[in-house]
Amino acid sequence: MGFHVVREGQRVAVWSVGGECELVDGPRLLFTVLKRVQRLQHHTADQFQYLVVSYLDGHRENVPGPCSLFFDPLQHRDITVRSGETLSANELLVVYEADSGLPAGRDNEMKVFKEGYEDDF
Repeated sequence: MGFHVVREGQRVAVWSVGGECELVDGPRLLFTVLKRVQRLQHHTADQFQYLVVSYLDGHRENVPGPCSLFFDPLQHRDITVRSGETLSANELLVVYEADSGLPAGRDNEMKVFKEGYEDDF
């Protein structure tokens, strides 16, 4: 009692009674008297997925796979893994985005995706 083993490949948040937090990566043996240990979830996306990371300050970020990320209770509100759209050789994906920050005369931005190729119009 009073010790905690952080295994290799794991990350924990160690909270002191004063409210301070320390992130610790394994392998490591921790002395945890008067401390709370929180195991942090590891999120992984393959090449056909992406991570949606919601931050405590309100902004959101899409991180394309392959990638991995540990949840950080000091920065993240939520992390979810989502599947991306896959296109076959004869398919095309067109994305329209309204943006008021574009130069005069351009109210919308169009992106065309085809087999890993991206082009802006």
